[in-house]
Amino acid sequence: SSLAACPHCAKLEGKLEISEEERRELSAENRRLYQEKSILERENGELREKVARLEERKRGYDRAHGLPAEDSGVA
Repeated sequence: SSLAACPHCAKLEGKLEISEEERRELSAENRRLYQEKSILERENGELREKVARLEERKRGYDRAHGLPAEDSGVA
């Protein structure tokens, strides 16, 4: 008996094709999410650096004007 003549085998082949297509779609989504994560991590790092620079400028301003220094604790 050939595989094509076996209804059970044909059903399993159909399920396998669906599973493989879902795996391909999930793999593509995973690659997209990984790229997006990398971009967001880079942006987050840039923003942390900017906050640190702004806080340093503020501390300098506060010192120059006799004000108590405050730190947001973000960076």
